[in-house]
Amino acid sequence: MAHAPLSRAARRTRAGNTWPARLAELGIGAGWLIGISAALRVLDTLLGQAPLASALLGAILVDLAAGRAGVRWDELTSEDGTRPPGFTATVLRRVGLGVLIASAVLGATVVAGAAMGRAHVELGAPGAGLAVATARCAALAVRSELLLRGLVLRTARRANLPRWLGAVFAGLAGAAAVALEPNVAPAGLVMTAASGWLFAILWRTGGAWPAVGASAAWLVLVGAGLRGSLLDVSWQLDILAPNGRATGAPAWIASVVCVVAGLAVARRVPPADSLAC
Repeated sequence: MAHAPLSRAARRTRAGNTWPARLAELGIGAGWLIGISAALRVLDTLLGQAPLASALLGAILVDLAAGRAGVRWDELTSEDGTRPPGFTATVLRRVGLGVLIASAVLGATVVAGAAMGRAHVELGAPGAGLAVATARCAALAVRSELLLRGLVLRTARRANLPRWLGAVFAGLAGAAAVALEPNVAPAGLVMTAASGWLFAILWRTGGAWPAVGASAAWLVLVGAGLRGSLLDVSWQLDILAPNGRATGAPAWIASVVCVVAGLAVARRVPPADSLAC
């Protein structure tokens, strides 16, 4: 006798939508997260004098490990590695979207700071060091997005958690990863969590590509880009820095703008089943 197709909710229930099953999936995801993070810590310690090499090798390590954990870069590539026509153009468009969104968020932060009289802006002087910084930031973006966003979102989905909760966990994971680093400030942790949540939302719009683009642009701009390489932005009494070290007005302004941008992006998120995580 024929049966009607199961609804999505019914499929989730049949797949093990019980708290023991959820906790098991969360435990597996936590194991992957802790194991990969420990391996990265060892790698960074061994290559501490070569930050670019450490970032690049770390990106390769996380890509391989996250792939084994079930994290995919996008929904375009089939299981056998086949890619559809126009794949490269789609990837470039998604990366560009991420770069644009991160740039707009930080641009709005600087404009708001200048309007409030808290930031002074001058033109910068790009140099050869910006290219090296960009390469390192791109590698670090791959590391953080696959590990702190992709893996967390994948785990949340396998545990049948609500989509919004997975994004919140991904943002908190980013803040937790830097919480014990030197010179971390409470406002900086909030900014790290807010930006991580925004990047998690971008995962829902096109897999890892827009999130990696946004994360890389964020690191470049918050680092060298707004410190003389593109613009020279000085803040009164406060600093705008990555990895939880931001303080005061720039951190709070950037956090608010990240939330606003994330809510705007979330309005056009496609169904979760079409995406990599």
